[in-house]
Amino acid sequence: KMYFMMFERGPRAFLEATCQTLTRLRSNGSPSEYLLGSASDIVSVKLAVLTNMQHRLAAFLAEVCYSNVFIVKM
Repeated sequence: KMYFMMFERGPRAFLEATCQTLTRLRSNGSPSEYLLGSASDIVSVKLAVLTNMQHRLAAFLAEVCYSNVFIVKM
């Protein structure tokens, strides 16, 4: 978890998450639940972006292939 927080999100996000975790510890909350939720949110966002890119690339390639077929038939 620490590797992910430090190297995937960057030092600034790592420090912010550490401060928030310490604040939650003071209020008797569970820091591990916060870290898991935070990491899960980041992974979800990255997955959504990659899925969107995949759909756009597929649409672009379909358009290029269609235009190439049209040119070859002429």
